[in-house]
Amino acid sequence: MIGKAISRMGILAGAAVALVSCFETEQEFTLNPDGSGKVVHESKFQPFDFNIAIGGRELSEEEKMKQAVASIIEKSKGIDAWDDVHFERLEDGRIHFRGTAWFPDISKLEIENQMMLEFDWNRDPSGNGALSMAVPVDGEDGGKEAEGPPEGEEERRAWLATERGQYQQARMMMASFLPSMSHTATFTLPGDAAETHGFEDAGDGRVSIRFQGAGFLETLDEFVADDEWMLEHGFSGGGGDEIPPELLAAVFGGEEIPTAARTALGEPAFDYQAEVAAARENAEALAERIGGSAASRLLPPSEGGPLKDARVVGVATRLAIDPEIELRMFNHHEGVTVTVLCEFDGAVLSVDNQKSAVETAVTEDGTSLLPRPDFQRHLHSMNLSEGKTHASFQVQLDPPPAGAERLRDLAGTIHYSVAAETEEIDLGIASIAEEERGDELGAEITEIKPGWREDGPLQMSLRLNIPREQLVNAWLVRGDSRTALENRGYGSSGNVTTFNFELEQDFDPDAGIVVEIYDGIRNYTTPFILRDIALPVIGGE
Repeated sequence: MIGKAISRMGILAGAAVALVSCFETEQEFTLNPDGSGKVVHESKFQPFDFNIAIGGRELSEEEKMKQAVASIIEKSKGIDAWDDVHFERLEDGRIHFRGTAWFPDISKLEIENQMMLEFDWNRDPSGNGALSMAVPVDGEDGGKEAEGPPEGEEERRAWLATERGQYQQARMMMASFLPSMSHTATFTLPGDAAETHGFEDAGDGRVSIRFQGAGFLETLDEFVADDEWMLEHGFSGGGGDEIPPELLAAVFGGEEIPTAARTALGEPAFDYQAEVAAARENAEALAERIGGSAASRLLPPSEGGPLKDARVVGVATRLAIDPEIELRMFNHHEGVTVTVLCEFDGAVLSVDNQKSAVETAVTEDGTSLLPRPDFQRHLHSMNLSEGKTHASFQVQLDPPPAGAERLRDLAGTIHYSVAAETEEIDLGIASIAEEERGDELGAEITEIKPGWREDGPLQMSLRLNIPREQLVNAWLVRGDSRTALENRGYGSSGNVTTFNFELEQDFDPDAGIVVEIYDGIRNYTTPFILRDIALPVIGGE
């Protein structure tokens, strides 16, 4: 985030992102020697207005707040568990969120729109460890060459005036929100800090760093006012997210890029796996309190156990129409259609209606309503809830005999997939260009084209040999620099999916692509059994 906020070409992009959710964030990290840890994350933020209608009504303020909280959890990356989550609406309209998150690798931790600072953790062969702020710096990770100033004194003065004019335009936007933004991160390290650069050393292995939007603007003003610095770096002529190191250092009040080096590592501060397991035991209650899509990120995956619940939520019956009338009624099934809502014993990845089927459908007099041929017994209109804990489906049956009032028994099986782990895969793509192929997952960039806005992001279509549900995240990667790719849709046929990603116009053509996919997928089949279902009365005089 900070790369996009400070870089020459990235200032406007960073501004657009920040406008979605201005925030004041404080984080208390506890790190283990392997880079795993936990963070108490606290943020006061103005959320995007979730002005969404549900069932024809507008969301209440309480529902909007839960939507915003669910979005934090759903979109966070690199987190194994959340717990101790609290939230409230403040008098000024902002939301106050506080929660503890456990992460296996701090370098992959991201809480969208609430972190200006991201961090890396490295260990050297001698056993020392180093915490550093993750940010691309000029001269690293490629990037486009800046179009430098022209020759001649008069031309240079005109060029400087143009560059500063563009900065002032961007500054007006940034001044509307940056002064209210801040991010403070405090770390308890697994050992005493031997030396610090850019971090404040509080002793006892604790260091901290703070980003303040108002201070950032003041620092940037000073650099833009410096003719020599502007002639070297400019404001609008560069590309990517690279940051001049002297600017980055000055933002944090020092002469060096923020790093914190330590001597020999101590023992882990806590048992990571044990605490994650304990947090997951509370996940169901938290998911129920927040609701929505957060459930799939909070709840443990299904273990293939019995359904927690299955109930009928709708029954429709339609009799046959005399074929001589030559009328089709909205393609509706001729017979009985039963709509069922079920709840799994945990979060699932996907459901397969082609492998799910009704096996018993008997009226009170013993008449079977199972359709023939057998392939018509598949479950229809199978849908997963946003939290992936519930599914709805339709069972289509033959017409009941005259006078039938109830289904005595309705039973079948649901086939679904579960993934408890994820894996990152470098697709082996050497450059971002059409028809570029990778070494993994049958990857191929099939198209790069303009988006719907002339000056907006491009659209990159990437074909992978995976079902759509298996993709978790995707990034453009160059060295240690990562840029998240926003998934804007897909087209799928079986286990081959073409994903459509947003691609910034100043993308690095020499970048590669890394994807995170669900790994260790397990397949389960579980029964559903329903009894004594009333059939609607149809017909008339």
